[in-house]
Amino acid sequence: MQLFSTRLRVTEELTDRRFAELFARWCEGSPYAENHIPGLDLSGEISGRWGSASTWVELQFYDTMNTFALRFQKVERDGSVWDTDFVLLSDEHYLYIQLHRSFVDESAFTQRTFSTPSIIGMLADEGYLATDDDLPVLKSYQSVGVEDVDLLTKIITGQTSYALPVVYITKPIRGEHRVPYREIAKRLKGVAHVLVEENSLLSAKLQQTCAGRNEHNGEIGIYYPLGLEEHRVLQTRQDPNGVAEKLCRSLIMYANALYVDPLCTYDGVTSARKDAEIQALQDLYLRNKSDGVELFEAYAHEVEMLQDQVKRLSSDLYAKDVEIEGLRRHREEHPSGVPLLVAGFEEEYFEGEHTEIVLAALADYVDMHPDKRRRCGVLRDVIEANDVSSASVLGERARMVEKIFKGYTILTESMRGQLKRMGIEVDSANHHYKLLYHGDKRYPMTVSKTPSDRRAGMNVAKKIIKDWL
Repeated sequence: MQLFSTRLRVTEELTDRRFAELFARWCEGSPYAENHIPGLDLSGEISGRWGSASTWVELQFYDTMNTFALRFQKVERDGSVWDTDFVLLSDEHYLYIQLHRSFVDESAFTQRTFSTPSIIGMLADEGYLATDDDLPVLKSYQSVGVEDVDLLTKIITGQTSYALPVVYITKPIRGEHRVPYREIAKRLKGVAHVLVEENSLLSAKLQQTCAGRNEHNGEIGIYYPLGLEEHRVLQTRQDPNGVAEKLCRSLIMYANALYVDPLCTYDGVTSARKDAEIQALQDLYLRNKSDGVELFEAYAHEVEMLQDQVKRLSSDLYAKDVEIEGLRRHREEHPSGVPLLVAGFEEEYFEGEHTEIVLAALADYVDMHPDKRRRCGVLRDVIEANDVSSASVLGERARMVEKIFKGYTILTESMRGQLKRMGIEVDSANHHYKLLYHGDKRYPMTVSKTPSDRRAGMNVAKKIIKDWL
């Protein structure tokens, strides 16, 4: 099961021998005893195997493509097998890193908060990671202020793009950052650039340079390389830790889904080296025209057939691994049942809001289209399976709004307090009030300070219920 995959551009100084030496230092300095390999000395080595049956490292060099590959494997007490693979393309100056976990005997997967391999931090500290255009690849976050307005403007308006996604964490207008941005940057090292706004003055500047398209007041923007994913905005008001977890998971899953050429994987390098050795033997026998040529040709044919079988089996296993990984992720998100849909990035304004909205929309469809018998049958089954209570939060809020605005003539402090408890913010302008639902500027609403008739309050309530509830 693949847990992590990334491709990093490296400097010319990172040769195969230097990387081998750095890896040996990483093993020696690891705080985890199981990562230590006694007597490991990779100075000057580019091939070989060291360690024990439970913890070992193997190096190989494929000179045809000037490619260096290293695999570090350790078997834990529960039987789980961890493979960390590194493939360095010296001519192209790219380092591919992949982390896999597989199982033997009775071992089973247990969920843990995942951070990318710490060796990426060593590569950054020692200056081996090349810049991604004008952004450095760091092991932590990068602070941005008003002096970075041009950089952020280009990112937000799509004038520039990077090999890695950019995560832009804005600062709330009041108070400190809501999300644990240091932990986010640590977990996403080698996967994304994490830019953290020092203060909200930058957001104010960007409002002008980006025509109001910028994130602000604690929002998080995710900017992917052009053409790969749509820009996303995350709200952080309700569950900042949950948003941080979803952010990290989604970006690591995005990196895992990117295509990697088989020759840029450890197994791919191994296969290419074996193919080259077989081809060299075949060429040798064909040049020497000996009595064993016919026998060799028969043998070579058998080898070719076996190679084709191995490739087909590898392809089938990879497809099944991807399928199982997808099912596992769905199961983690929905442990109590089988999900029909996967949640997006829209923030919930109260627990279960998205479920209520979707089920209410399904109920409306059933009521409006009784002639769609099969569709209505399926939808009723979904509605009943989710045990929707008639006393929903949305319904209760709708009744509360009607009560607040009944006979409305002036917006009192008591009314403001009741609205605030439901997440409705009120700002006063010259002749009207501006209402926002949980600070979301996508759904603004205005209410007159001087209602024209007795029905004004009822109309305001209907508008709020229609637009927000």
